[in-house]
Amino acid sequence: MNFSRALKMPAILSFSLVLVLSSCDDNAGTQQPTNAGNVNNLNNVNNVNNVNNVNNLNNQQQLVAAILTPAPAAEVQEGRALSLTSAISGGQAPYTVSWDVDGIELSTLEQPGDTIIPEYGDRTLTLTATDASGNVATDSVPLHVLDLNEGLRPYFGNLHSHSGLSDGEGTPEEVLTWARDVVGVDFYGMTDHAEQLSDSEWALVRTVTDAFSQPGVFVALRGFEWSHPWNGHMCIYTTEDYTSAISDIWITYIYDWLIENNALAQFNHPGRENG
Repeated sequence: MNFSRALKMPAILSFSLVLVLSSCDDNAGTQQPTNAGNVNNLNNVNNVNNVNNVNNLNNQQQLVAAILTPAPAAEVQEGRALSLTSAISGGQAPYTVSWDVDGIELSTLEQPGDTIIPEYGDRTLTLTATDASGNVATDSVPLHVLDLNEGLRPYFGNLHSHSGLSDGEGTPEEVLTWARDVVGVDFYGMTDHAEQLSDSEWALVRTVTDAFSQPGVFVALRGFEWSHPWNGHMCIYTTEDYTSAISDIWITYIYDWLIENNALAQFNHPGRENG
């Protein structure tokens, strides 16, 4: 009896093995729906990503470029500078920027500041901005560049000033440094009141103005102010010597002095004094 059971065991084991193998084959065949579900999930993810990409594109602001200065139809003299400023927004940073006048490039800076506009005539200033995605935006304004007589250029400066040598502030060096480097004028006259100058101080004015003058860059004019209590005040320039209302008190005296010294002079604040 026991022997018989022992003989039947391999058959049972063999049958069981077949069932196990068959069961494995069945399980392999039933995984297709699971894979199909994964494909569907992947499609769903792709669909969501596509929707997000569309939404991001819709939410992205349009690239805009605007010229803030100069104003439309601004006028500028030939050879003088205009301040160029802009506002660029939207699109995808960073931006590539170009300014031009009728196709002549002026700058590639977003905020160039003071820029000289070439040649006179009716011109068009154009700002072009390109973002990282290749989108382009432009803005343009008309300009009127005024003609100057050939060989002439406008220059800006001050012909009447005082330092601490009379009733102003600072040394002549400090005043001229401020005029040249801070204000940026083309010329500046040092004209302290002669009645408050000593000979050594006048020599200092001559030395400093000569040192600061640079042809084509900056002109420092040496001068003094003849200051009379009732005959008025007069700035006198480019002379080797100086005089004052103390020594040349009458108006006829100062006129004679100007002629003798080949001086250049101007009346200051006419009408303030009675003379």
